[in-house]
Amino acid sequence: MCFFDYNLHGISGLSAGAQETSKKYKIGYDIYWLGNTWSVMLAEEFKHAVKRPEYKDIVEAVYTESESDTNKMVNNIEDLIAQKCDAIILTPTSETALNPVLRKAREAGIKVVLCATRADDPEAYDALVYYDNYIIAKQRMEWMARKLNYKGKIIDVLGIAGYAATADSIKGHQEVVDKYKDIEIIGTIDGMWSYAKTKNEMANALTAYPQIDGVLNINGAGSVGAIEAFEDAGRPLVPITGEDNNGFLKKWVWIREQQEAGNEFYYKFDSCAHAMPVYLSVTSLEVALKLLQGIPIEFEKDYRFPKAILEQGSGLIYADKLDGFVKPDLPDGINTLTTLSDEELKEIFKQ
Repeated sequence: MCFFDYNLHGISGLSAGAQETSKKYKIGYDIYWLGNTWSVMLAEEFKHAVKRPEYKDIVEAVYTESESDTNKMVNNIEDLIAQKCDAIILTPTSETALNPVLRKAREAGIKVVLCATRADDPEAYDALVYYDNYIIAKQRMEWMARKLNYKGKIIDVLGIAGYAATADSIKGHQEVVDKYKDIEIIGTIDGMWSYAKTKNEMANALTAYPQIDGVLNINGAGSVGAIEAFEDAGRPLVPITGEDNNGFLKKWVWIREQQEAGNEFYYKFDSCAHAMPVYLSVTSLEVALKLLQGIPIEFEKDYRFPKAILEQGSGLIYADKLDGFVKPDLPDGINTLTTLSDEELKEIFKQ
């Protein structure tokens, strides 16, 4: 599947422990947003997992959907509390606004597991399963600095405001920029982890800034949008970062072919893409069940998807690893770190 060497979900030993109990646990799962393919896959990973043999007899899943609306998420968590869930898994849309209702859930004896991003009150949750966007942002920016020979003007494409993932990326990027006097983030645009939004805002940035030497982006489909904005404007490509979105990886392969054919328009393009596992929701389920069953877990309260991998810098896909990740025969929308089968992926994305 990929070149990383780690336990697939990151938490070992759950299934055997889970099969030893006859109790069925009511697990509330809030679908925070379905606005891009990564968020769709995060939800689908969970939905498929609870139907598998190791979970179907011990998990009763209850779903709510928040549509990236914090007020709606608060109401959904209140509803899951009222339904007397044993555990609640959610992806917080705000670092702060959910803390009171999450504390209320814990006071009711419900295990609270945060999936993919943080809340800022450690007493508001029992476990946090996430991909450390701060560390990966620093690695991404260091790559860009090296690529530009430590001199250049950069556009930073932001995610959705209010999410800790967005704040962590901004912080990580800026900390690295501050080290190098000849590198400057000249503008930020609200890409909102969206292809269409990023393409439109990148087109505006290309009009506003005559010199752009690099683009920092954390969403793969958004990176395709940024590339297309350069193409539409007739501006030769620059280094643009992304993620392991298959559509972006396919585009990267195509650009490599253009470079090999001597097409100077694409000459300066290069990328690094962070591999962000969509099965964090399954890992969160495993953690929730372990907490409910009293099974020891192998980490303290915060589980950063694999901490060692992130800190070693190998959570990024570089050009020499591209062929090991891209899946030419699968839909553009998939992310490559997934437990879902090819058949399931084709059904989800109807290809």
